[in-house]
Amino acid sequence: MSATLITPAQPQRALGQGLMIAGGLILGTLGIFVEEAGASPLVATGARSALGLAALTAFAVASGQWTGLSLSRSNRWVAAVAGLLMALNWTLFFAAIAKTSIAVATIVFHVQPFLIMAWGAVVLGERVGLLRLMAAVAALVGLVLASGLVGLSSLVDMSGIDGASGHFAGLASAPTLASTQDPAPGPTDNLVGVLLALGGSVSYAAVTLIARSRRDIPALTMAWWQCLMGTLLIGSVLIGAMLIGTAATPGIGDSLDPGWPPKATGWLWLAGLGVIHTGLAYVLLYGGIARLSATRVALLQFVYPVSAILFEAIVYGRTMGGSQLVGVVLMLGALAVCTLGADASASPRSALRTKASLNASVTSSASASRKAAERSGP
Repeated sequence: MSATLITPAQPQRALGQGLMIAGGLILGTLGIFVEEAGASPLVATGARSALGLAALTAFAVASGQWTGLSLSRSNRWVAAVAGLLMALNWTLFFAAIAKTSIAVATIVFHVQPFLIMAWGAVVLGERVGLLRLMAAVAALVGLVLASGLVGLSSLVDMSGIDGASGHFAGLASAPTLASTQDPAPGPTDNLVGVLLALGGSVSYAAVTLIARSRRDIPALTMAWWQCLMGTLLIGSVLIGAMLIGTAATPGIGDSLDPGWPPKATGWLWLAGLGVIHTGLAYVLLYGGIARLSATRVALLQFVYPVSAILFEAIVYGRTMGGSQLVGVVLMLGALAVCTLGADASASPRSALRTKASLNASVTSSASASRKAAERSGP
């Protein structure tokens, strides 16, 4: 009778996967909060930055990590650049939702994990392995199909649209968060939305690479500075717009015009963007990232787009065609390979280097991170 050997790294890996899945499910509801708030992308970004800053500050104080938020002069410059890119990323992504849909914007935005996977393979020397390479290809094909830009059907199943009004029928007769729905986006708006989401994806990939290139900056500190810079940047834009008495931000376009929520309840939805989707989700995701390899992190980030598709269908009744469902199945299959498959692709040396770098992102001591990585093994 043989016994299964459980290495010390396995419980940490399982915990990391659970944390990342929970964080991804929370982020899957982000688009709903954006739509229900009814605010412009700039206002939504400013609110998320400011309230996220408050939430992360409270967490830092409660967890005794307040002193770790201070940075050296050189690291402040790095964090400031990352913060500006993050504010740009959020604004472009929210604008993409306004132009296309939650599902399409979220799916297209998530081309960035492949850049992270490539970074892990090239810079950290991680071996992706044939099975994981096939999973990544399947996930990429799934993203393309699920976006609705390529396939037999568009984002919205035409049987679910009222031909007279052009509005989504779906769950319109049932209690939903929104009593009326906007018409389906036209080809031009959909293309603009896709381009905006791609811009946000490039910006976010740059943020990720910057953060991981500075291993001495804890992830909480980086996120805190990102929210700080977003608050200062967007706050300055909105205050400046109010002072000069203009209703638009020149050069950005209608989709990025400043605009407060039309209803008082909109501010509650904006508060959720900061407290839930920034404060809580970041704590969960960074806790998971610290326990996983870069390859596994990249694949587990698909939990977010898949859940966003499902939540949009449940809440708004926006359904997908056959080709998009095939894409979702492919993405779920890639997730299954990542979650259930053995993490045998990374070499011992690269695994040690990965754990050291990621643990350094959630602790203020790089030496402590290296010792923890050596104890846990490859």
